[in-house]
Amino acid sequence: MGLARPATPSEDIVLSSFSAEMLKEEDADDINDDKETCCADEETRKFQFSRFHSDPEIPEGTVGTDRLRTPSLPRLPKDDEGSHFHRQVTAPAVMQVADYFLRPEMTVLYEGSRTLLANSKVRRSSAYRETSTFAAESEDANGYSPKSTKSVEVDVAVKSVALNEDDCDLAMMRRECEILNRLGHSHPHIMPALGFAEFASEMVLLMRFASEGDLSRLAPSGSCFEEIQAQRLGKQVMSALAFLEEHRIIHGDVKPQNVLLTLAEGRLLAQLTDFGLAQELPPGQPYLKMDEVPGSYGYIASEVKHRRHISFAADLFALGVILFRLLGSYDPFHPASDVDSELIFDEECWDPLSPLSQDTVTRLLSPNPATRGFATKLLKGDPWFNADESQLVGKARTGFAPTPVQNVDFHTLEDSATVWKVLQPVR
Repeated sequence: MGLARPATPSEDIVLSSFSAEMLKEEDADDINDDKETCCADEETRKFQFSRFHSDPEIPEGTVGTDRLRTPSLPRLPKDDEGSHFHRQVTAPAVMQVADYFLRPEMTVLYEGSRTLLANSKVRRSSAYRETSTFAAESEDANGYSPKSTKSVEVDVAVKSVALNEDDCDLAMMRRECEILNRLGHSHPHIMPALGFAEFASEMVLLMRFASEGDLSRLAPSGSCFEEIQAQRLGKQVMSALAFLEEHRIIHGDVKPQNVLLTLAEGRLLAQLTDFGLAQELPPGQPYLKMDEVPGSYGYIASEVKHRRHISFAADLFALGVILFRLLGSYDPFHPASDVDSELIFDEECWDPLSPLSQDTVTRLLSPNPATRGFATKLLKGDPWFNADESQLVGKARTGFAPTPVQNVDFHTLEDSATVWKVLQPVR
């Protein structure tokens, strides 16, 4: 699920209290368009507690027995246990997630669970955190350095699930928080978490807001990219999948809606998001056997559909579907579930492109997961992913050939790491 693209008309509301009563009113009234201010009395202010979660860890063990919609719920530690959960008193007028304090004004992007769009509510806001620095050059005779404090402001997406919602939605959110914590902030093409918190009424995941929405917004059905831009985007997502392979994690739901786009330094940075269906693959095990078919329609590989076997190759298949659409402007399979059928390369769509592009998407969309290979090897050895951009300037598009989306410019893989360091908030 993307965290940036509004699916319904945005609604501006002022949230000054995240009490259970307020959330019940939102659910009952469906959130009207007027600005509302919800205040709590002094007793609520005195006794409102929240569980603060800033550094979870993925429990050891195999997760392959978890069901698609009923993954195992990580156990929440008790208050007297040494853990990353800390009980804290939070003033109702302030919502704190990890080190960030959210501004009260928020805009609803996704309405919430039990919809076709998302299984969680997503709001846009801004958050700030205070950082302290010591000026060594100002040390006094006793070696004391005066401390200066500055506030860092970040545009954020607030993803949340009410605690009274379906257990599987909460489990998916907890799984996502755990995995994002494990992955950290180091990879430029995985959208990291800024923090997690479990309050009295809801569980919250705080992430940086993606300024350009998700890939489905930039490239709707029937559109295509210039081959150079498709290659750059493909390398960015493939780089994220290679990083996940190194950490033995299968994303499980790669699709355009889960590729967020941020404009940085004049070009686009793609980041993989939504790890609610992600699974950890134990070392030495080639795949996980699932009880149900995971993933999204149109992006489910043959072995997942028929045998419920999910591996790293399933993510590569989904990327192959994305690249086929972005290069050819049409779906690789008709219907989308007929993933064992032969690929058809329409001449007017594919003749202007390099032959290498056809070879790569054919490999990624193979019914045999072994043929697809591994992201780490494809990123370094696949001819199309490693082709010089001068080789990808094909023939002019004529006749009924699709016209590529204009003004699309992705960062090269080499520039992405530098750009991401600039984007990361000071930690």
